[in-house]
Amino acid sequence: MTKNSHVITVESLRYDIERAPREHRDPFDRLLLAQAKSEGMGFITHDELIPFYNESCVVKV
Repeated sequence: MTKNSHVITVESLRYDIERAPREHRDPFDRLLLAQAKSEGMGFITHDELIPFYNESCVVKV
């Protein structure tokens, strides 16, 4: 691992993933959304179910 590599632990995202609504049921999308939220990034998607998460980081296209 280099000193410039970016490491994020799944454990640090656990709280957000467990709080996520279950309408979508896609664990990988929930993980990506939790990471975007925890790092202050946007989550751009065309998936119609992602807005159910009602998070400010979600951008529907």
